Amino acid sequence: MSGDKQLTGTDREIRASGSIEVQTSFPDEAMEIRQQLLNESPYLSDTIMKSAINQENVLPNAMIRDILVANPQSAKTPDVIQTLDNRFNPMPEYMMGEIMAGINTIGAREQIEQKLAIHKTKRMNSLSKLERFYISDTNDISTSTDSLIALWYREPFPDGWYNLLFMYFENSDSVNLFNILNSIPLNFELSIKEQAIHQHYEDLLEVLWAFRADSTNSDSSMIQSLLSISTLASVPGKIAKNRLINDNIITYNEPVYLPVFLKIAPFYPANSRSEDNEYLMKIFPNPADDYFILEYDLSENIETSYILVFNIMGKKYDLIFLENTHTQKIISSSKYSSGMYLIQLYIGNALITTEKIVISK
Repeated sequence: MSGDKQLTGTDREIRASGSIEVQTSFPDEAMEIRQQLLNESPYLSDTIMKSAINQENVLPNAMIRDILVANPQSAKTPDVIQTLDNRFNPMPEYMMGEIMAGINTIGAREQIEQKLAIHKTKRMNSLSKLERFYISDTNDISTSTDSLIALWYREPFPDGWYNLLFMYFENSDSVNLFNILNSIPLNFELSIKEQAIHQHYEDLLEVLWAFRADSTNSDSSMIQSLLSISTLASVPGKIAKNRLINDNIITYNEPVYLPVFLKIAPFYPANSRSEDNEYLMKIFPNPADDYFILEYDLSENIETSYILVFNIMGKKYDLIFLENTHTQKIISSSKYSSGMYLIQLYIGNALITTEKIVISK
């Protein structure tokens, strides 16, 4: 038996996410969580993205927008967009326009996934060729069987070992069958989903072996067990269903599949502007702690725009240039001490408006 633990897809995803604890985060950790997520971009999984979107009390729309823009592949995933649409405070259309602007972008993560998919396809094709070669070699059945056992035994994934199970089952070798079955969780680091599938294999082989031991005793409890397993969305479920069909216990009607368009998304114009949008600048939350959000609408402006931040004594703290669009910008208040500040919006050299904000730490 191989003593090395194998990393599953879920384990790799968790390891890639590092110390990001999105689901257990608190509102005062918003800036830290946002920065950690941006540091991991553009390689965030859909699972992490959906967890971030669901933490609405921690991550406001502007932070989610920043994270989604940094992971353009997420704008193509229906599950992520659906989760986004389910937020209690909906994402404004103009921010959705910024997110959906990357829908036709092939991100760095997707490029790596494409390369990995090509590699996996080549590997599976090569493995299938070897399996067909050994199975079709009837000159020396013993050597072919030994070759198949060696091939599957060296597989770094549980699938090869599950193939061994059915070889031993066909050969009525219960010792090797159940030894391999029981050793799979010890030799592979199974995800929660893989653990459930392994339990399906255990349940299936227990029933099939009982049938083999006494093929005349197809009592209702065994049939019911196979019927239960046949409903599972896994390989054991398919095997159980095929057995029931072969024994004329159930009938199978070939399903007809119609095309489903999974990537249909509403059109969000990049610079949409509602008719009742009369403001140029809003600031929230107010009072603020470690960050505040500046929402502004300069989509019809062609001049250079910026804001100046002063304390009430007139000392300048910040000069921030703005893009001529309608969006929200997150501003860290880490360099500000507690107190009241004035934020002035300039278009060209003209002062347009002044807003007050209180920093309370």
